[in-house]
Amino acid sequence: MERRVVLSGDSVVVFLSDPCGRIHFAPTSWVVPNEGEMMISRSDLSWWLELAGTLDWTFAKTYSETAPHEYVVEGRTEGVTHVDMVRASRVIHTFGAPGKYYSLTKIYLVSPGGRFRWWTEDNHLTDTTLVNRATTDRFYGIQNPPSTATAIESPYDKIATTWDADHPITDDEAGRVKRLLAAAHGTYPPHRVGRLWKFRVTEVDA
Repeated sequence: MERRVVLSGDSVVVFLSDPCGRIHFAPTSWVVPNEGEMMISRSDLSWWLELAGTLDWTFAKTYSETAPHEYVVEGRTEGVTHVDMVRASRVIHTFGAPGKYYSLTKIYLVSPGGRFRWWTEDNHLTDTTLVNRATTDRFYGIQNPPSTATAIESPYDKIATTWDADHPITDDEAGRVKRLLAAAHGTYPPHRVGRLWKFRVTEVDA
């Protein structure tokens, strides 16, 4: 079964429902982000890879026996500002991938040579004041993180770390999306409906 909904303009997502009632999303085109949206691109990634190699990383003595790593922090590491830390955190969360630290799932960015991985700890990226670094030969707990690797790139990758803060979800958005998608799934609806950005969602004829 196929059902189409319009996200914005000419952007269309095809919802395919399999015999088990599971929904598969197949974007047929992408909407270009609004002009002025903060974006993180590969030029930002290059900036961080170059900067990280020039910084004076501090060894975290508190974790020397349990989880050896280093860090840079605004206000103490020379050449590091709050703007740098926020930008670095957005780079890590844009180009990184999930990894496990015991029961916790974190986003790690691995260096091109595979020697280091970087991560942050703040709940909100704009609060980032510190970036951690460790070698990739150390693991903690069972490594079974979800895989988010894909060869697909979209304009939304560049604004993924700023979108929710710039466009807060409304109280009725989740319910409205569920109602619009009700006819696209089978007997058993999906357990979770991911956010479809903040675009007008309307039903159109297939």
